[in-house]
Formats: sequence, C-alpha cells, structure tokens
Amino acid sequence: MPLRRTTRFIIVRDGARQFTSASVARIGDWILKLRYTRPAPDDAAAAEADATASAAFDEALRQIIEQR
Repeated sequence: MPLRRTTRFIIVRDGARQFTSASVARIGDWILKLRYTRPAPDDAAAAEADATASAAFDEALRQIIEQR
C-alpha cells in the first residue's frame, strides 16, 4: 500500500457530535483523497467511524493498485 496521510477531527455540526477525516495517498501521477464524516455521539462511535473510513480507503487503494 502506498504511504498515506490522514487527519481526524471530532466536530459539532447543528448540535450533533460527528467524526470527520480526510485521507490522501499518491499512486503514480494520481493523488487520491477520501473524506468521511459520520455521526459519533461517543468515543466508541468515533473509533468505529475511523476504522470504517480507513478500511474504505484501503479497499479503494487496493482496487486501483490491482488495475495498474
């Protein structure tokens, strides 16, 4: 898997706590970015959201690499 960078935040939007993240990676000449936001009323929900976002980006990167 290529090197990637991810930033994660807990934000409050319209009074609701949310997890949001942005991940970027480079594959050849392409720069890929995944933004992910989901309600996270507690830390367990935020950790689950983080794991889901990470798995989604891993899968997208894997599929792109396989096609090369």
